[in-house]
Amino acid sequence: MKNSIVQQKNRPIISELVILRFVACLAVVMIHAIETSLENYTGELSTIETLFYHTIRMAMMFGTPTFVFLSELLLAKSYQGDLPANFLSTRAKYLLLPYLSMAVVYGVIFHANESLNAVFIAVLKNIFLADFTVYFVLIIFQFYLLHFFLHSYLKTWNRNIVLITSLIINLLYLAFFNFVPPISFIPNVDFLWYHLSWLPFPGWLFYFTLGYYCGRHYHEFKMILSKFQKLVFFIPIPVFLLVLILSYTQIIGVVSSKRIDIIFYTTTMIFLLIYLSSSVKHLHPIIVKISNYSFGIYLLHKIFMYYLKPMPILNSYGFTLYVFITSIILSMIVIYFVNKLSFGKYIVGRINTISISNVNGEKTRKKSEIS
Repeated sequence: MKNSIVQQKNRPIISELVILRFVACLAVVMIHAIETSLENYTGELSTIETLFYHTIRMAMMFGTPTFVFLSELLLAKSYQGDLPANFLSTRAKYLLLPYLSMAVVYGVIFHANESLNAVFIAVLKNIFLADFTVYFVLIIFQFYLLHFFLHSYLKTWNRNIVLITSLIINLLYLAFFNFVPPISFIPNVDFLWYHLSWLPFPGWLFYFTLGYYCGRHYHEFKMILSKFQKLVFFIPIPVFLLVLILSYTQIIGVVSSKRIDIIFYTTTMIFLLIYLSSSVKHLHPIIVKISNYSFGIYLLHKIFMYYLKPMPILNSYGFTLYVFITSIILSMIVIYFVNKLSFGKYIVGRINTISISNVNGEKTRKKSEIS
């Protein structure tokens, strides 16, 4: 496999990870574009169309877990030694403040037609229960805390034991919520069951440890992918078929990335995407741009989808693409202009400043400090 790493501000920029972030971002937006289409075309779709949308939606479920994996990989690769003194404060500033801002924005927009008290309750639920699209920020910040407290131990522990143990914990945790029905005598148990299934870190633990060891031993990781390239290339197909079988037979009926089978599917997709993109010599500017804006796109895209309505000239497929593309473009426009304000990055997230020249090995420029 060809090396696609170039240096920037004493850190390498890894083009395949730029692609991975780009693809993960598009996958998340596509899931929500399909959901928006299904909401607007309820009762109008044929069985085949419904099955098609469900299949594509399930195929995109690797998106959010990939962000968890990627965030830890970048940390482990960037900080091989001690962590800087401002490690947590920097991440709190650039992650938690946009999270709080979006909690208010989502609460106001999605409950604008309700009472002031309902809006206030919605905002509180968004903040403390992550009851909105931006929930993944709290998950990632939990892993920043884990990295802060465990990185010195993870360096010395047997990685195979850590990976297997974390996988078992992750599978058991999700299996409990996938297969055990809610306890009926607990008040609001459905709401509680749903949030407990994905907000606490055990539901994502394997992505954290996998990201840590892949980042810490990145060259070795890529060599392993190259050694088993045929397996890496073909294994996602049967794994995804298993996901569909479990879904269509209702053995695991929930449509979510918080399913035990999605752990295996996401892992195979991450390996495949990194393997395929490692041979890419030059990235298109659109890939780099969307990757740079991915955090803000994740924060904002669902807001624009909320306002987009079907048009007579579009069928459900056209509407899905319209929602997908428009929400990305509008998100990027808002991110760009809000970031012109001194405090804008604390509202809609900071824009990564990796340029196309950096990734393609030309003149280097300064990169944003957060990974």
